Amino acid sequence: MHTQKITAVSWATASCLFLWLFSFAQGKEFSATPEPSELIESFIFFSFMLLGGGICYHFFTEILSAPYTPDNEHLWKSLMIRMALLMFAALSVPAVILILRDNLADLYLAKLLSLVYLILVFGASAWKASSIEEIFKQIRSYKRIKAT
Repeated sequence: MHTQKITAVSWATASCLFLWLFSFAQGKEFSATPEPSELIESFIFFSFMLLGGGICYHFFTEILSAPYTPDNEHLWKSLMIRMALLMFAALSVPAVILILRDNLADLYLAKLLSLVYLILVFGASAWKASSIEEIFKQIRSYKRIKAT
């Protein structure tokens, strides 16, 4: 199958999984009158979901618009590996949040550790995403093959 199509389908599926898991990790009911800490936590989760969704959409459109040729197939394989590492890091965030929330007796410590992990992983992901952008630039430098 075409490497570009595999990359697009894989990225779209992993992106949806990431956003679903992230919303699942936050999915708790508010008290009758939400506490300020609940509102702040909800805003933080929403903000990271929005940013994560934006990044997922950006890369998906880049994949669909980038040319695929036999000459740049090595770049597509490199792209798939880096995107898999990026998605693994992103998927680890809701997993860690769920594990900490369910296994630490001190809920405030769990929230603090989750927030620190969230910021560290998204910072590292932003750094890794910049290297992915460089690969997209290299891929875009190739011309599409015209059908004859």
